[in-house]
Amino acid sequence: MKPSDLEVAKLDSFNFRKAQGLSTAEPLNLESLLLHLNILTVFLPLKKMSGMAIKIDAENQTRRFILVNSNHTLGRQHFTICHELYHLFVQKNFQFKVCDKPMFDKKDMDEYRADLFASYLLIPEDALRSMSLNEDFDVENTLKLRSHILKMEQYFGCSRQSLLYRLSQMGYSELKKDTPLHKDLSKNISLQAQQYGYDLSLYKSANKNKVIGDYGDLAKSLYDKEQISESNFASLMEQIFVNIYTPQTDEPEND
Repeated sequence: MKPSDLEVAKLDSFNFRKAQGLSTAEPLNLESLLLHLNILTVFLPLKKMSGMAIKIDAENQTRRFILVNSNHTLGRQHFTICHELYHLFVQKNFQFKVCDKPMFDKKDMDEYRADLFASYLLIPEDALRSMSLNEDFDVENTLKLRSHILKMEQYFGCSRQSLLYRLSQMGYSELKKDTPLHKDLSKNISLQAQQYGYDLSLYKSANKNKVIGDYGDLAKSLYDKEQISESNFASLMEQIFVNIYTPQTDEPEND
C-alpha cells in the first residue's frame, strides 16, 4: 500500500531532524539551523508571497537561498522557513519556487507536501503528543484548552493555524477547520496571549531587512581579493541595508 502524504511528511521530517542531530521532542532554533545549513536567508516586506527558495548546483557546490515575508507574524515566518526547507532538502530536482498559495491547498501538490512537512518539522509528533496528554488539554473545557494551546504554540514558536491543523491531524476532530471550537480558538489570539501574560512577539510581524548567512562575508571576500571595487562592495551591502561607511553603534571601539 502506498503511504499517505501525511505518513510521508512525518517520515521526511523525522529523517531531516535525525540528519541534523535534532530530537523529535524539542522545538527548533531556526536561526541556528539556517546558519548550520549555510542557507542565505533574507527577510523583506512582501505584498503577496510568503516566501521563496532557490537551489543552485555549480562547481561541485550547492548554494541555497530563502526569502521570507517579514510582514507576516513571527509564527507564520517560522512555518515558511520550514516549508522552504522541504523544497531545498526533500523535493527532488528542485531549483526555484515562489510560495504564494494558501496553506494546505492541494491545488499545488508540491506546495501541499511542503506545508505538511513544515507542520511536522516545526511541531514534531513526540513532543506534541506528550503535551496533548496533559490534563489541561481538555477539548470539553475551553478555558483550560485555550491556556494550554497558548503554552504549546509558545513552546513550538508556531502560529495558531499550524498548531490546530496538527492537532486535528492527530485525531482531535473538534479542532478541524470550520468547527465551532476551531473558530472560537482562532479569534483574538494576541489578546488571549496578553491576558495570560505571554510575550506577544510570536503574533507580530518581525525581522524586517534581517539577513542570516554569509552574504556579507562573500561580498567582503570579493572586495578583499580586489575582485570588485569599493563602490561595488558598498552597493552590494546596501542591498541588505548596510552602509559600510556609517558605524552601526555609538559605543566607543576598544583599543
